[in-house]
Amino acid sequence: MGAYYSIRSNPGNLTHGTGNETFVGISKAKIAKLAKELKNESLKFKASKRVFRPKPKGKTRPLGIPSPMDKIVKKARAILLELVI
Repeated sequence: MGAYYSIRSNPGNLTHGTGNETFVGISKAKIAKLAKELKNESLKFKASKRVFRPKPKGKTRPLGIPSPMDKIVKKARAILLELVI
C-alpha cells in the first residue's frame, strides 16, 4: 500500500496504460491480489503502451506508458532496494 500511496498523486498517473485502467480505479482488493501474485511468483508484467511524443524540431521520441499495477510493483521494488542500499 505504501508504494500506491507514494505515486498515486503524480499527475502522469491519470494516463491510461495498455488497458483502460488508471489509478482512480484501483481498489484495496486489486492491491491484495497483486501482493498475492508477488508472493506466489506468478506476476507477469503487461506490455507498455507506446506513444510517440513530438520534439521541438518536428521529430518524435518514443515514450512507454506502463499499466498502473506495473507502476506499483516497480515503486515497491525501488523502496525495497533503497532500504537494502
